[in-house]
Amino acid sequence: RSGGGRSGTSAPSSPTASWCSPTSPMTDRSPARSTRRAPRGGPPSPTSAAVKHESQKAWESATRNIVEEERRRANELKKKMLSLEQAEAERVAAQLAERERQALLRAREEKRRREAERIAAEEKVRKAQAEDMKRAHKEMEQAKKDEAQALKAATANYHKAIQAENEALEIAERMKSMNDAMQKLGNAISKCQHEARMKFSAILVCERRLAMREEKPESEAFRDKVHEALEEEAEVLTKSRRELQEWVAAGAAIKVDIQRTQLLLTTGPSRENVARRLQSSASLPAIEERLQRTPTHQDLVRDSHELADKATKLTHDSMECLFRTHGECDRASARVSECFDQRNAKTVALRKSIEAQRKELTATIADTSRRLALLKMRSHRTPETPENAEITRQQVEAAEALMVELKRGKRRLEEDYRLKTSSFRIDRSCRGLTKVRAGTHSSKLAPLSPSGTQSSPAL
Repeated sequence: RSGGGRSGTSAPSSPTASWCSPTSPMTDRSPARSTRRAPRGGPPSPTSAAVKHESQKAWESATRNIVEEERRRANELKKKMLSLEQAEAERVAAQLAERERQALLRAREEKRRREAERIAAEEKVRKAQAEDMKRAHKEMEQAKKDEAQALKAATANYHKAIQAENEALEIAERMKSMNDAMQKLGNAISKCQHEARMKFSAILVCERRLAMREEKPESEAFRDKVHEALEEEAEVLTKSRRELQEWVAAGAAIKVDIQRTQLLLTTGPSRENVARRLQSSASLPAIEERLQRTPTHQDLVRDSHELADKATKLTHDSMECLFRTHGECDRASARVSECFDQRNAKTVALRKSIEAQRKELTATIADTSRRLALLKMRSHRTPETPENAEITRQQVEAAEALMVELKRGKRRLEEDYRLKTSSFRIDRSCRGLTKVRAGTHSSKLAPLSPSGTQSSPAL
């Protein structure tokens, strides 16, 4: 060193060289340094050189052992982490397979249930047709008997019997037509009502997911694609549910009109008998006025045709709306799932990078602490000039300041990792949320039905 007690040596080119150079006073751990120096110009003592050489070999051997031990521990930790990640991946795959199996089972059960409902509906239609045919047959037989009696009694009653028979046949045909239309309409509206209820459950899931995502840490609670997809899905579900409820209400109104028309067609002969009796009596003018306001048989037949056509059209339109809304909701749900998967994948990637950087900082901090401790020990044991001691002290303080910054950075990484982990767990819980779990959630939706409940009028 320049200005030192030795001659023929120059200052190191860098602070690292001054710390780690074998010829530096800080790296010389030989006991001979604490003894009195040999006179200048004289040869060094063989014993002192041997002791210095052995001390340096021991120091190097200890350092290598520490490095090898830490390397072995790091490799063991990597192997354990690989095994844990593989086990987690296998568990997730098993869960996905189980979910797919349960979905297939539910789909099969739903298919069997729909097939049973179809068979039951067809059986009911066949029974209704058989009853209608039987009733029509009885009415025809009775009409024939009345016709035979009318022909025997008087020729004038013959035309009246024929007219009654025609009206009865027309009524039976219109009743059957309206019953068939009402049956199909009832099936379609029942499906719309069921789908509307299912949409309500899906809306509960969306609201619960949004509420759960609001519980994220402040740094993670931002408006992302998942949030937009959830809001879009909730809007699609609400709109679809409202449309289905409107079709249900329209179907219920048409059903009331059909039932009223059927009642008037069935009770037509009775009203005609009452009207004939009132022609010879003026004691009940209110009833007579009411009978005059009642639609005629021809008006009822015309109304029955219109109502049957309306019911058929409404059935067709409601089923189209059902299929369309089902497809829209499925697409919205698929987009939500895709956005959840993308967000979770990004979060996992960020967590891995943070964890790798944190491990690297931990290893760097540990290594720096150890080396600084060794440097301080050497500086105390090795005599130095005041200038060299001041330079060494400044270098050590600079290294310690950098290590403090590294520790702060490590704490920031750990906090960020904790926040990312919390956000990932919330998104994973939202991704696996089911309608049953979301059923305990208090919905913010206003009831769509007039009665204040989520169910529609009975069909």
